[in-house]
Amino acid sequence: MNSDHNLTPCICDTLKGIVKTQSSWENDEHMAGKYFGSLLGGSMHFNTIPIMLMCKGSMEFFISTGVFYSEEAIGCFKTPIFRVLKVIENNVSCCIVVELLQPQGEDRNTSSYDTHDICSFFLEKKIKRFVRSGICITVDVECFCGVECLLPVNAQRGALVPIPNPMADP
Repeated sequence: MNSDHNLTPCICDTLKGIVKTQSSWENDEHMAGKYFGSLLGGSMHFNTIPIMLMCKGSMEFFISTGVFYSEEAIGCFKTPIFRVLKVIENNVSCCIVVELLQPQGEDRNTSSYDTHDICSFFLEKKIKRFVRSGICITVDVECFCGVECLLPVNAQRGALVPIPNPMADP
């Protein structure tokens, strides 16, 4: 990367490290269980380091909306949690392709989100899994000033749950 631009290289380097780690887990399942499983007191298999991205300027966490087809209709959900799939880097910029992860509870309920407080996304929610949505976006890392890594998980593809329609009849 060219040091003449304003890109914070530490964010791009962190994201490249996450992609490398996730790729190594896909190629060597034993390593994931051995390393992180021992740290977390078990022998679990992990394939994802979920991340949250902090926006420059506002210092708020980036929230994306995923739109998908369900059996009934088109659904959508919001999430601040992503899986880094790819880092695209050249001498003037660093972009990433991320997959939206949908946090779900035991009964497949999803978290609601108050746009003024990231903590409202998690408070009093019993998130049991992150579902890989298959919905991907490409973003310019220069838009962000920070990345928060959550504990590794085994994120799997599954049924997505739309945000409940507040206008629907009870």
